[in-house]
Amino acid sequence: MRSALPILVLLLVGCGGHEDPPAADPAPEPEPATEPAPAEAPSTDAAEGPSIRELVRRGRVAFRAENYTAAARDLEAALAQNPDDGGLACETGWAFHHAGDDVTAHRHLILGTRILSARPDRRHAYGACLYNLGRIAEDADHDDVAARHYTDSLRARPNRVVQQRLDALEVALAATRPLHETREAALDASEGFDPGGADLEENYISDVSTRDWDGVATPPVLAVSTLSFTDGGAWHCYFWRLTVQLDGGWVAPAPLGDACGSTEGDSSDDGRFRIESIEAVPGAAHPTLAVHVDAGNIDCSLDDEGTEQDCTQTSWTRLLFVALIAGALEPVLDLQLSSFEQQGGDDEPVGYAAEADVGDDGRVTVRAVEGTPPRWMLGTHTLDQLISAAE
Repeated sequence: MRSALPILVLLLVGCGGHEDPPAADPAPEPEPATEPAPAEAPSTDAAEGPSIRELVRRGRVAFRAENYTAAARDLEAALAQNPDDGGLACETGWAFHHAGDDVTAHRHLILGTRILSARPDRRHAYGACLYNLGRIAEDADHDDVAARHYTDSLRARPNRVVQQRLDALEVALAATRPLHETREAALDASEGFDPGGADLEENYISDVSTRDWDGVATPPVLAVSTLSFTDGGAWHCYFWRLTVQLDGGWVAPAPLGDACGSTEGDSSDDGRFRIESIEAVPGAAHPTLAVHVDAGNIDCSLDDEGTEQDCTQTSWTRLLFVALIAGALEPVLDLQLSSFEQQGGDDEPVGYAAEADVGDDGRVTVRAVEGTPPRWMLGTHTLDQLISAAE
């Protein structure tokens, strides 16, 4: 088992269409189905019922008249005839929300976002649908969920009202999240950390180097630190987390990864994890760090004398993007830049490799080095574009 890594402490450098009604309006108009229902020939058989176009028209009239139950009924009937219209699915969900049925509302809105996410020409409607999901979450006091939906909505289509709602939510959320005087205290209070009964290393959090970023540090982040600790169990696992220092203290850490090793019976397992670099992403919507990680694992069977044989080696590199949002560190993107596997007897590992750079403008350039990396991440993109592509 490889020993825990040295700890880094770094100073951070700074890191069209439809307009929603004012934020004070408790019931903004739903995104219209901008793909109109297909024109149909007038029905000559009363048993065929009203057309999609007529049902949508009636539903919107009922919605404006605040007859939400009738609006939801007519829009859902139209959607049943045209289930692949993502905009109509979102509009139907919004009507059900106003009718008091959030279970059905959520189902239709999720369907709408799934359809629209695959339509680059419908980014505006996609953003509006995500905004409506956020409004439902906020009305249910699920502010964390609402903030994520608003952030995704803004990624799809910048919008003043959505930004205002997100800003207000983030201020409220940040006020509920305590800061800690030391990194140790932040780790002790963080979710998933339970040192009880563990044989923690003495001084398991240590600072071995300090480096200033070129330029001037940008508030609110003052410093960045990685933390590592071991659980002392039979598997000898080591865990790495990331925290940042604000003016009032340290933020609860976010997980970066782990490495475990053990020898039990007829097998052995040896993991490794190394932080190659941490850098700021200029121009990101929130203070964001790009963490370059190198990791791997060797899994072997043991013969009667304890000699390793038939080993399988895996290795991978990742570029993790972690943003400070509403006083909490949130992983926003995990780019797996390389992935290789080599089984015992194989001459060469099988997999792919790419390399990535974060430019001074915050754009991320990913280049293929070996094999066939996923096409969606190759080229030069903004962070938001990569997040959307990964979805």
